[in-house]
Amino acid sequence: DRKWFLNVNWRITFVWTTMLVGCNCVFQYVMIQFHNGWFYAFSNNILSIIQGIAQVLSSLAVVEISPTGYEASVYEFLITMGNAGITLNSNLMNALLPVFELTGFSTKAYEADPDAWNSRLTACTWVTFAVNIIGAMIFCWLLPKGKSQCKAWLEDPRFKNCTVGTIGMVIGWGGFFFSMIVSVLSANPSTMCMKIAGGDGC
Repeated sequence: DRKWFLNVNWRITFVWTTMLVGCNCVFQYVMIQFHNGWFYAFSNNILSIIQGIAQVLSSLAVVEISPTGYEASVYEFLITMGNAGITLNSNLMNALLPVFELTGFSTKAYEADPDAWNSRLTACTWVTFAVNIIGAMIFCWLLPKGKSQCKAWLEDPRFKNCTVGTIGMVIGWGGFFFSMIVSVLSANPSTMCMKIAGGDGC
């Protein structure tokens, strides 16, 4: 990544890596339609290499914006926010299960009506693919193009005020606490039936 993508527009790198990772949906679709478990090995492992390239971009940004001596603190903070986003992603996926009527999925239920389940799983798969691509196209603009723009943003006085800081804290910590609360609801037997936790309603 340091050799080939360091001086390439970071937004472009983010978009094409997200699109390739989104191709996991193709393998999922093959598994749904042809019931071939061999494709499961592809869906969650091989393309993780591409995902690693996208994650390096956050490290590159940390190098440029961290005050001298605070590199580790800034890195850990951004990684914490990133991990909270991953947890939030899982929570949102669980919340969509009732939307696609997938909460009752089991081998027995599938064997009783395979066509209906295939239809639901296929719809969910392609919606997931679309959300990934559209999300990358929207949020890539929040990423600097490269280290020169990163430094320009760092020195831009428009970003050094309480309003920007408050918005960042609300988005970052709001997502963190929301994901933690929903994760607890999903793990608690008495609340996992809630739709927000991925259940079919209590």
